[in-house]
Amino acid sequence: MHDGVVFATAHLVGSRNGYGSFPGRTAVDDEAAKRRTEAATAWIREAFAEAGATDARALVLAFHANPSFEAPLNNGYRRSYEPFLSTLAEEVARFGRPVLVVQGDDHVFLVDHPLANLPNLTRLQVPGSPRVGWVRVVVTPGADSPFAFEQHVVPRWKYW
Repeated sequence: MHDGVVFATAHLVGSRNGYGSFPGRTAVDDEAAKRRTEAATAWIREAFAEAGATDARALVLAFHANPSFEAPLNNGYRRSYEPFLSTLAEEVARFGRPVLVVQGDDHVFLVDHPLANLPNLTRLQVPGSPRVGWVRVVVTPGADSPFAFEQHVVPRWKYW
């Protein structure tokens, strides 16, 4: 926690959350993905509980994957991120204050509100190759729009 904002990370990976097929895949791989997702889900519940208990003004949550927020609920790719996504939606709604989700995976700089019914949820998708760089995020707790973003591209970091 810093200046009234709770920060947390979760181990949520791309490529269908580790459920994608690959040669030699076994039930052990599926069980590992399930346990990791359950642990990430429990961890974000704890982060939101901490934010509530400390009367935090905002919460920032970072993970790697693009869990396809905007895909239909029955979409197979999106379903591979359950129960994480439904828990995140419940916690964001209950918290009622600004939440920033920072994700990667799709290589395109994007700032939006991926769930129309949760206007307090902002998503930052960080850029990747070919526009590799970093994003400066300024958090102004208590402001109507508490998150501001500045994309910085470093051309020599391009790797494809």
